[in-house]
Amino acid sequence: MSLTDDFLKKCTEEELKSFTKLGTNRKIAINSISLFQKFEENITEEHTFLEVLRSFENISNKSGMINFKKKPHPGSINNCMGRWFELIFFKYFDLILSKKSTKDSLKEICKLPSATDSKKFIDLFIEEQKTILKEINPATSNPDFIVLRDMDESVFSDSLEWKQKFQSTSFFGNVDIHTIVGIISIKTSARPDRRYQQLYEANLVKAIALRFGKTIKFVSITLHENEKNEEVYYSPSIVSIVQGGELKPSIDKSIVLEKISDIKIVYDLLFN
Repeated sequence: MSLTDDFLKKCTEEELKSFTKLGTNRKIAINSISLFQKFEENITEEHTFLEVLRSFENISNKSGMINFKKKPHPGSINNCMGRWFELIFFKYFDLILSKKSTKDSLKEICKLPSATDSKKFIDLFIEEQKTILKEINPATSNPDFIVLRDMDESVFSDSLEWKQKFQSTSFFGNVDIHTIVGIISIKTSARPDRRYQQLYEANLVKAIALRFGKTIKFVSITLHENEKNEEVYYSPSIVSIVQGGELKPSIDKSIVLEKISDIKIVYDLLFN
């Protein structure tokens, strides 16, 4: 029995219908979070990411056909696939960090929102570091996740479950750059324009880190291998070119994840 069939067995027709609705533009919208929450317990670490995402897509299409006699727009599906990928990754990576943390040495992952006037990358940092960065005012899109280590208290304002952490921005202004062990960029697939966006983010992060005498790993995660991505990602970082020593890649590692259990590879890469 397929994972889609397992999901369908778990929900009533009314629940299935609730996963799609008409948006303000009269296009079919997907209730991606409620769909994820309904079937979250059916997902195990031995499932592949693609298996889970395609099952969510099948459920969304079935809901659209029941409600409106047509499937959601492919663009809507693609956006939801990205969000589901992020949710699954965040849940299981946060679980690993919780197990590896101690009372006096916390490890945490934070989900960055899209950059806005009050939630830019430099707004992450404690006031002293933010003041220094404001002098150079680096402009960049926000990467997807930051991973922190060696903290004696959480950067979140309250004790939160993983789902609340995923949506919270209370860590802005609380991050000490010296606790950042890595930046993660996560995409279901990397379009040509996105791969250069990641390259820019990686180079700027490494330049900012150098200003504080630190190095930060930048990891790209996707679900599909792409040789063109590798060519771009492993071009030498601007920092290493300017320093004139050993040339080091802009993006430290590009990883293709298959099973959900492969998330531990990312942990090992960042912390070992």
